[in-house]
Amino acid sequence: MKAVAAIVAWVLATGTGFAGVAGAGEVRCGDVITVDTRLHGDVGPCSSGGLVVGGDGIRLDLNGHSVFGMADMGDGVGISVIGRSGVVVTNGTVSHFDAGVYIEGGGYNRLSHLSVQDNISSAQAHLSPDGTLSFGDGVVLNSDHNLIDHNNIVHNGPNDGIGVFANSGHNTIRGNVVTDNDVRAGPGPSFDDGIRLESGAHDNRIVGNIVEGNGRSGIAVFAYGSGNVVRTNAVRRNGFTGGGNQSGIGRGDGIRLYPGSTGTQVRNNDVFANRADGIRVDGQSNMITRNRTGGNGTGGRGYDLHDGNRRPPCDNNVWRANTFSRGRPDCVKGPPGGSAGLNSPARAVR
Repeated sequence: MKAVAAIVAWVLATGTGFAGVAGAGEVRCGDVITVDTRLHGDVGPCSSGGLVVGGDGIRLDLNGHSVFGMADMGDGVGISVIGRSGVVVTNGTVSHFDAGVYIEGGGYNRLSHLSVQDNISSAQAHLSPDGTLSFGDGVVLNSDHNLIDHNNIVHNGPNDGIGVFANSGHNTIRGNVVTDNDVRAGPGPSFDDGIRLESGAHDNRIVGNIVEGNGRSGIAVFAYGSGNVVRTNAVRRNGFTGGGNQSGIGRGDGIRLYPGSTGTQVRNNDVFANRADGIRVDGQSNMITRNRTGGNGTGGRGYDLHDGNRRPPCDNNVWRANTFSRGRPDCVKGPPGGSAGLNSPARAVR
């Protein structure tokens, strides 16, 4: 789990140059946005953070322009929304920072129609006391009741494309393209998940996203997460590049529920051609229903459906009406006779 207090302190120290309060006229690196603002040109290159939203209910329209860093380690956060509510950031590109967009506290904010790309932090920089990465994300949420929709989240890392911090809840991540977040940065850990719900994240909805070509898992739900919903996503070809394949700490599953995750609904997803398992569940009391899977385990070992609980098998997880070729153990296949488990041949990758 990432160290939230350390990250906030770092954002305030380096990611906000406070070059001025912006509302009209030219917007510069480090400006604090206090009224509705529409950009009329690119902002950057920024060496210590891009823009900071400094009020509630602000609309920041990038107007097709870019906010960009120097592509050096230590460039801070592209757009910071800390302790604010009702903020909308839309219509442009955020790139070449240590993290693209960071939302901390507040709530009911929206990120839409953004291209968040090439935001990369060193695996040796900005480490929390426990040695885990503090940055290296496209979008970071440590907040409740936010909407992240219809964005392109591409080639960020080495942490994740979209990361939801511990205890954040009731966020909706919908209709995004989350691809190629597969950065290998330095000798330290590279996680490279597409969408990642940290331990304790609860009641979040991951709906209708395309999650493809990320370094480790496409969608990962960690321990003590509860009540999350993962549905109608296309999750394909994850786990072949970046930290998930090279660092030895990741498998490359399509959708992964880690031990301790409970009450998660995984339904109506298309999960094809991932390096390890298509859907891997190690938590308890989850529902995995009506997913279409095939061609997973292409890295040499893996199943379309895999429940890691052995004593008892599946441990109160419900597997029902999923299509698959290979599943382990038998409880993922539904009741005896197959009335709930549809065991179909491998299907062509979409």
